[in-house]
Amino acid sequence: MFDSWLGRANNTVYTALEDGMVHAIASGEGVDLIGLTDGANPPTTIRQRATPAAQDYVSISFGVRRGDYWKVTGATTVYLLMFKPL
Repeated sequence: MFDSWLGRANNTVYTALEDGMVHAIASGEGVDLIGLTDGANPPTTIRQRATPAAQDYVSISFGVRRGDYWKVTGATTVYLLMFKPL
């Protein structure tokens, strides 16, 4: 079960308070959309990466574990969708 979508900032390190999913969107030629998450602050392990062609949009989604750090770079929009404990 999921909780509400939460807007988050690009290029900011967050700590996952619960397990969840991050979804990010980018557009524009030369943009490198990267999602990182692991136990380090700042995180260094790339979990997802995409580069749009021309003015196309691309998106990435990746899971985050409770207690780990996560960060997205290159995004125009970032959302966090946390799992709701049963």
